[in-house]
Amino acid sequence: MTEPTQATARPVETAVPKPTEFSAAEHSMLDAMNVPTNRQGRALLFREMQRTGLDPFAKHLYLREDWNSKAERNVYAVASTIDGFRIAAARQTTYEGQTAPQWCDKNGNWTDAWWVESAPVAARIGIYVRGYREPMWGIARFNEYKPNGSAGFMWGKMAAHMIAKVAEALAIRKAYPDQLSGVYIDDEMQQADARKDDQADGAERKSQRRTASADNEWNTATGQQLPPPAPGMPSATLDEINEIVRLLGAKRRVYNGQCAGVVSQLVRRRIDNPRTLSQSEARSIIETLTAEPDPPPPAPVTDGTPDSPGITDPQMKRIQAVFTEKGITGAQEKRDYAGRMLGLDGPVKSVGGLSQGQASQLLDAMRTGEIPAPAGPNANGEGISEFDVLDQMILDVHDQQSQMDTEDAIGAELNRGTITESDAELLRERLAGHAERAKAGASA
Repeated sequence: MTEPTQATARPVETAVPKPTEFSAAEHSMLDAMNVPTNRQGRALLFREMQRTGLDPFAKHLYLREDWNSKAERNVYAVASTIDGFRIAAARQTTYEGQTAPQWCDKNGNWTDAWWVESAPVAARIGIYVRGYREPMWGIARFNEYKPNGSAGFMWGKMAAHMIAKVAEALAIRKAYPDQLSGVYIDDEMQQADARKDDQADGAERKSQRRTASADNEWNTATGQQLPPPAPGMPSATLDEINEIVRLLGAKRRVYNGQCAGVVSQLVRRRIDNPRTLSQSEARSIIETLTAEPDPPPPAPVTDGTPDSPGITDPQMKRIQAVFTEKGITGAQEKRDYAGRMLGLDGPVKSVGGLSQGQASQLLDAMRTGEIPAPAGPNANGEGISEFDVLDQMILDVHDQQSQMDTEDAIGAELNRGTITESDAELLRERLAGHAERAKAGASA
């Protein structure tokens, strides 16, 4: 009689839980990309990455950090690029391509090519979605999206290209709202950013009223346990914060309330409180400051003496005229611009506090457009900064496509916070000048 065989038990398959936040290794990668370290902001970035399927490590998504003057705190939003939108659309099974861009003139006539020098009134692009009889059109009016001031530089140089990107983003988001609702591309947000810049002076004055509390934070690091700047990311230790404070005083003669501004320059994002530094940022700052030479003893000469006369009224008037011509209106923006043109590590304390020699150097730099490269390594400890990389991209521009790619890269780095608004303006001016010279050389 045959004995019954015993059934082999199958192993129980256990579902692998989906991650709910970035891993420690991914946080380190985001640190290297200068993504803001706020824990709520990064949680928002993770959620949008899961929802849209776009990859922040491939620069399809960005975390925007903006100062809200009413709430008196930073607020966060997730932005994308036109390439990210195209990827999201191409992944949809109902996506069947799009129309060629069209532009509208002031008489209401639409054309497939824009040849005139003036800007079009509007642009439109349609997305073909399976199951719909007509394309899903995105229509963008030029005067509704062109930003004012220096942010509108490329909108004046490549008006048709810029407004067509906005129209394409509108159409893709209209076609696939489940994937992209609430996510905008950089070019859609530039006008809003320009309005925020106009309010920067007011926010700066309010921040000055909070100087006493900032002084206390930086002058004496508390013995309390520092909360991590983001989930799973090691925060700066008390010893590291104290070492940063010591090195800032020893190497740069920066004390108390000035520390926050210098540290913000080093990590290329706003730092009001040492508690928000990650451990990798703190170690990078310590390495950078330690490598710097000791400063020379302070010179006894002060502004207004025969050895160091202060800026003259005619110099100040010429500098202010150049600021007006370039659309630079904010006080902080002027200090950032002057610091960059003078080759400093950060902004000047005051344009009116420059010496005659510095004012002459600033006027010469404004006239020639020669931009000194930023000194020292960037916040990641690398020997070349994002500004340097973009500057090299400009030198490699040889046709209209590479020019547009470089402009997109400048806008993306500006939104990530790795360069300042003044940096972006200078790079755009240099890009325009290089493109004109390349065009003249090709036609010669």
